[in-house]
Amino acid sequence: MALIVEDGTGVTNANSYADLATIRAYAEARQVTLPADPNLEAMVFKAMDYLEGKKLGLLSLSWPLDDDKLCNKVPLAETLARLQQGLAQLCMEQQAGVDLAPTRTDAFVVEETVGPLTTKYSANHGGGPGSEPDMLTVDNLLKPLIAACGQVGLFSTIRV
Repeated sequence: MALIVEDGTGVTNANSYADLATIRAYAEARQVTLPADPNLEAMVFKAMDYLEGKKLGLLSLSWPLDDDKLCNKVPLAETLARLQQGLAQLCMEQQAGVDLAPTRTDAFVVEETVGPLTTKYSANHGGGPGSEPDMLTVDNLLKPLIAACGQVGLFSTIRV
């Protein structure tokens, strides 16, 4: 499946924020060699799954855009640049062996019995094998986009 790049005009069926040349240029500037095109395309699709999982919405993809600005705050050019950089960084992470969507294989279960009742619960909250990886560089690239839409933490701030 070929990449269809979102360029800020609401490209129908867009499935990427960057083309392979842009992704390669970002990686090469950081002395990272990415694989041949078919394998890199597969990495891009996995990286897009990760980015789209952030659920913010742009044009035909999921990052929201209003009046050429993300959530009326971040200009389109900066939004696209940050998304392209985040996408390229996610490809580099995969090249380094990071699984962007690992399957949890351990249960981290702790069991507690009080009388006839037995309760099982997790000993770990995140972390450990099978948990989502920390993507600090990607998170920092996306932070202004997430904050622009009021999704910094668990709560959205609304001024009344």
